[in-house]
Amino acid sequence: MREALVQFQRNMMRDQGISPPPLQEMLRGDVATRFGVSRRESGGRPAIHVQHDPVVSGEIAQIPERRENCFVRVVRTGDRVPRLIITAIEAGAVVHQPFWMNLRAYAARIDAEIVVLRLGRTGLLGKGAEDIRPLVRDDRIDIGGVVDVAADIRVSLQSSRPLDGLANRRSATWTIIGHPVVQLETLARIRAGGLKVQMTTGVVTRPRGGSAPAWPSQLGAVIVELTAGNAAHCRHITANPEGDGSFQDLQYRVVNGTVTARCRVEALTFGDIHHAHLDPAVAGATWGGGAAGIVSDPPLIDVLRPRFMIFHDLADFSARNHHEARDHHQRFAQMAAGRDCVRTEMRASAEFLVDTRRPWARSVVVGSNHDDALVHWLRDADFREEPRNAVFFLEASLALHHNLAAGRALTACSRRSCVVWDPTAWPGYAF
Repeated sequence: MREALVQFQRNMMRDQGISPPPLQEMLRGDVATRFGVSRRESGGRPAIHVQHDPVVSGEIAQIPERRENCFVRVVRTGDRVPRLIITAIEAGAVVHQPFWMNLRAYAARIDAEIVVLRLGRTGLLGKGAEDIRPLVRDDRIDIGGVVDVAADIRVSLQSSRPLDGLANRRSATWTIIGHPVVQLETLARIRAGGLKVQMTTGVVTRPRGGSAPAWPSQLGAVIVELTAGNAAHCRHITANPEGDGSFQDLQYRVVNGTVTARCRVEALTFGDIHHAHLDPAVAGATWGGGAAGIVSDPPLIDVLRPRFMIFHDLADFSARNHHEARDHHQRFAQMAAGRDCVRTEMRASAEFLVDTRRPWARSVVVGSNHDDALVHWLRDADFREEPRNAVFFLEASLALHHNLAAGRALTACSRRSCVVWDPTAWPGYAF
């Protein structure tokens, strides 16, 4: 097993252009797992050989020769929100001038500093990069210990999923890696460790090789906003590489170097709702106090005014979770707490849709596994063993069979059944 892990690590090093140490030397030393936790941290013996790259070691320890080049930015406080726009440029590729023009215009509008990461260690910058050259950085930027602009991490430019298998961990909440492909992922962690996110930048250059490049490439950048409380908010902006370089960030639309404010967004896709466990502060900030949340004025949807609001996993269906079907203790605890009524949970989900509705938006409930759990319950459970839910079970089963008789798909039936038996009573909603 150990040799297999070592070979996996050696292959990762080769993919990143790093010459690995001899196999026997690596077998005597540290092995980073695919989750980025070294054997030293999980009880294994310490490394004998020195790891020369944090991508390989999977450790947070600073590399002395690189620390000298690590630029630490002090987070400023006050009324102004410090912002950075971080993108990347491929050596030898042609700059997408319309996108670059729009990026500079937007940076000027929101008072943001632009940072450009150089991808590729050899070769001159491509055509049109003259005004980008002063902004290019090759060194790591540590922003208040919260955001790590990891220019020192090297990932193969041919990778279509550059964050997969990256055996590097940083102490910062956000780690931003320069790469032509736009990707974001949250990292597995213990709850006490807090949020950890890795994301890539996208580039300001056109795909090498025309419209059908040998490897994927996306126009994009990361916007970093820093708060007075030393927290950070990071998000992507992207543009069509075949288009005019225009993009939209929140309510700002940037076209031909002109920034227009108060623009609506086409759609907002929320994280899984799981209404029974919805955080009141998140609900208030997103939909306002009417969503049984803490009032936040104005809420997100009233600022962005999306034409479509997309809901996944509207109901959690925790009242009858199939994973706990044989757990008598959990079922008893739910009954004692009054949380075992399916009708109550479904009704609360329906009322949530009413509370979050806006006249200028259409709410779309997407078929999701937790919503569809209702159909699985109707199919597998025995109402005779469900005295508390027996009446609702029979009513819902009858409604489901009426929908099936009308020729509706089973998934659509479950989404309608999650809310109300007569979908015509819900204009402006799609299930």
